[in-house]
Amino acid sequence: MQSENRKKRVPGIHAHLAAIKELNQESGRVDTSITELREKISAAYKNDSENEIKRELYEKIETLSNEIKELRAQRQSVFDQKTKALDVYQKFKAEMQPEKGKIKILSANEIDARMKEINMKLISSKHDSKTEKTFESEIQELRRQKKNIGMMEQKSRTLVEIRGNLDALDAEIKDMTKRLTQKQVTIDELKAKRKEIYDSQSSSKNPIIEGYEKNIKALKVKKNEINEKKKAQQEEIRKKEIEHDKFLEQLALAQAAEKQRDDVKQRIQKLEEKKNVLSNEECTLDPSKFDSVIFRMRAIDVSGGNLSLPIDLALYLSQFKIPIPSNAKQLESTISALKIQKESFAGQVVGKREEIAVKIAELDRKISEEKNILQSMPPSDVRLLKPKREY
Repeated sequence: MQSENRKKRVPGIHAHLAAIKELNQESGRVDTSITELREKISAAYKNDSENEIKRELYEKIETLSNEIKELRAQRQSVFDQKTKALDVYQKFKAEMQPEKGKIKILSANEIDARMKEINMKLISSKHDSKTEKTFESEIQELRRQKKNIGMMEQKSRTLVEIRGNLDALDAEIKDMTKRLTQKQVTIDELKAKRKEIYDSQSSSKNPIIEGYEKNIKALKVKKNEINEKKKAQQEEIRKKEIEHDKFLEQLALAQAAEKQRDDVKQRIQKLEEKKNVLSNEECTLDPSKFDSVIFRMRAIDVSGGNLSLPIDLALYLSQFKIPIPSNAKQLESTISALKIQKESFAGQVVGKREEIAVKIAELDRKISEEKNILQSMPPSDVRLLKPKREY
């Protein structure tokens, strides 16, 4: 049921499923006709006492033929299971092989130990930019390996399970093949015995029975043709399933890549926000803000002996806790007070400004790293991936 539901979700196979349904119905009608003809042959043999032995042989051959037919169908089902399991096995194995070939795979503990060792080297000693980049590249590779360890371990366990399943299926196929061979040998012996009886009898075969057998042979040919048509439809379904699986895989990869890009963008945004906060704080600690006030104070026109101080300058002086001059004579002393306060302020904030500058530089470094990571990521647009809608 789960397999059928999956098929219904695969685009482009509705017509193939409908065709298979019609072929199954036609095949069922052919089987019914063959069964009816065999029953008529059995009845014809019963009405002919001279052919009692041939009737018994015929029934035994037909019984064994039906058993062989059923056993072959069962074996084919097992073959199909094996094919699917083998496809999954080879896919998992192919995915793991390149990973093992790229670089020596370390355990989680070994990765943690190596990352700790690299971090200690970066902290304890000063290195040139080339060495630092080498360490950073190795850390990124170690992080990637650590992320993939769980996935690879799960794939390894899955490979072992599939291998065990394949061995069990092989054993089952071998047993079925042996039983088929035994039954076929028995049929060949019965047919040879029946031929001897036919050859020893002077009279020819019952024409009614010959007609029934001829019709059965024609129906079997038709049944084979139906089966070939079913195989062709099933092959088309299989191709579309493979195509759809590839699409889903590409979609999953694109979505994962898109999420990684979004994660990096969010990290960059958070770092930029932190940097803006520090930059704003740095502006409030800039002694040069006194210079603009001093410049404007000197530009005030005091030629008439009167002093008219703009409101914003008065507010600045209040902010700096400097007395507001009431006449032109007090202007120079106010400017001197501003200069003294600027020097005092500069001395007070120098340590804090250096601390902020270090933090901003560190944030710039991290932002640059994240942007490099973002640029190295392949472009992806999930919206461009669309499944084919063929119904």
